[in-house]
Amino acid sequence: MKKFLTIALLLIAYTTTFAQNPNKPISVQEKFAGYALYQDGKLLNTKQIDELMATNQEAHKLFKSSKNTNIVTTIFSYTGGFAIGYSLGYALTSGDGLMLELIGIGAVCIAIAIPISKSAQKKGLAAVDAYNQGLEKKSFLEKTEVYLQTSGNNLALSINF
Repeated sequence: MKKFLTIALLLIAYTTTFAQNPNKPISVQEKFAGYALYQDGKLLNTKQIDELMATNQEAHKLFKSSKNTNIVTTIFSYTGGFAIGYSLGYALTSGDGLMLELIGIGAVCIAIAIPISKSAQKKGLAAVDAYNQGLEKKSFLEKTEVYLQTSGNNLALSINF
């Protein structure tokens, strides 16, 4: 009897590891300066998103493109912010007045960064959509989840389709 129970539990544990779907959909929540991505209620960082999207070639390609575009946005926006801030700081401390050329350069850099940032956000959202759509294409067997649950002296097998 002990051998049968041991074999049955091992078989259930084996099927449970292969039947569970570790890839849950990614949800998007709009924030003040962009979007936050969550999976099962947990906030995802860029590295975690990259690892998740690696399973879907189209989503991974869009996500990489979004990251690269975001780098360009960061360079332009920081350069513009520095130029404007430096000019204002110089005017406050020296009394020589504003460096209008530098403020103009900063404003142009920020104006360039805004549409590039919107493009990066669109690519990121498209990557999430592609990833979530890739999850929906799974077959019936891949969607099946098998759980072995225990409670006190009870043992339960739960199968979700």
